Amino acid sequence: MRIWYFGSFPEWYPRNRVIRKGLAKAGAEVIAVNVPSARLLRCPRLWLKALEAKKPDVIVVPECDLESFPAAWAWARLLGAVLVYDAFYSRWDALVNDEMEVSGGSMKARLTRSLEGFVLKHADLVLADTAAHADYIAEIYRANRDKFETVYIGADDELFRPRPEQEEKFFLVHYNGFYHRLQGAPAIIEAAHRLRGEAGIKFEMIGKRSSGSFREVMRKMEEHKPENITFVDTLPIEEMPGRMARASVCLGIFGKTGFGERVFPNKGFQTLAMGIALITRESKGSQEVGVSGEHFLAIPAEDGKALADAILFLKNQPEQRKRIAQAGRDLYEQKFAPSPIGKLLLARLEKVLEDRGQECPRPQKGGH
Repeated sequence: MRIWYFGSFPEWYPRNRVIRKGLAKAGAEVIAVNVPSARLLRCPRLWLKALEAKKPDVIVVPECDLESFPAAWAWARLLGAVLVYDAFYSRWDALVNDEMEVSGGSMKARLTRSLEGFVLKHADLVLADTAAHADYIAEIYRANRDKFETVYIGADDELFRPRPEQEEKFFLVHYNGFYHRLQGAPAIIEAAHRLRGEAGIKFEMIGKRSSGSFREVMRKMEEHKPENITFVDTLPIEEMPGRMARASVCLGIFGKTGFGERVFPNKGFQTLAMGIALITRESKGSQEVGVSGEHFLAIPAEDGKALADAILFLKNQPEQRKRIAQAGRDLYEQKFAPSPIGKLLLARLEKVLEDRGQECPRPQKGGH
């Protein structure tokens, strides 16, 4: 099966990197038809690049790339290819309800919702990062739920894998990511404050400190003034595994938002992949992925006390911490590495082709 990965996407981004790698491992030929992100020139550039590529069986528009979809739709109709849109999540929902960047009645929100509705109507298959997100998107757009496929984010096994234990003087609690409401970073500040008297516990928070949403974190810092937190600016993804490997515990998301209820974060899968104990918020998304107390610890959203208690439990119970970390790693290998993700998605693509009455190309043995 030949697949165009068609649009404007960063090659390093975990979502598309895992899917592309997984499809290739499953035997598909994946061709990146990828152009710079400038929106005004994106479609003409995509047309020119597509003219140079071999004819595809499937065209995949990457995560949330609404602007590239019209060109992909035209090419799919012209070539008779299956058209897949990786919704990942609803961009309209993130814009209006999660990040609260604009009101629902604004021109930007209305345009985003209109384009998202067009995309969901005309795609042959829609990908979502959890079943909870697929249910939500299908409901708000009254789309056919049967055309959705759940493809979990997973983690790149070349980057995120267990590393030899490092002798650290401190029990390091690691966080990386943005500081949007979804992340619930103020709960981490509160947990650090509660644990200020616990010898040896240190927090490391890596992320873009110049963002507007970081102001709320700073307000929480001014309130509690914890001295056990170190802030680090955003680092390249290639450097993140080395920073995470120093940690005894890694943190996921804690924001009390609808979006947070439906997702399991990038960093959560990366932590499982590295065999490190994870703490994240209770949600429909986390319940889909694994079992709290077995594969990770899940606590109520925005609950700094519960987070502090969970950290202290893992510090004082090292055997339990290692057991949970290993169970998380085993779960990752079974379900969330590129190979199992690619195998499941390729099987769904083959079925879509068969349902359309098209010949279904079969992967050759050992094909990558």
